[in-house]
Amino acid sequence: MTAAGTTDEQLLESYSRGGDQEALLELVRRYIDLVYSAALRQVRDARLARDVTRAVFYILTQKKRSLPKSEPLACWMYRATRCAAVHALESPGGEEPLVQLLAADAQRVLQVLARTRAEPIDRN
Repeated sequence: MTAAGTTDEQLLESYSRGGDQEALLELVRRYIDLVYSAALRQVRDARLARDVTRAVFYILTQKKRSLPKSEPLACWMYRATRCAAVHALESPGGEEPLVQLLAADAQRVLQVLARTRAEPIDRN
């Protein structure tokens, strides 16, 4: 599947049905800056914002089949980022619960993030 002209819904469907890693990679490219900047505004710590970003993409991989069809993916990503950031801030020990959340399947998400060779833009 080529990314040009492909909707978020088509990419998500391709990833959900067949595990298309290129589709997931394109979704990461499209949303990594949105997620990271929203996380950074909320947690005010670059390291924790990166963990929140990883958590959001991990959650996306887990909920890929149950995302609401009526909500644009950008809205869901932003909402998921807010929830993950609140969880990170309210958890004792700061980022430790996020690290635990990501423990099992995080390597898959981190490999995809690493393949993007694009770090979120830190505008501070």
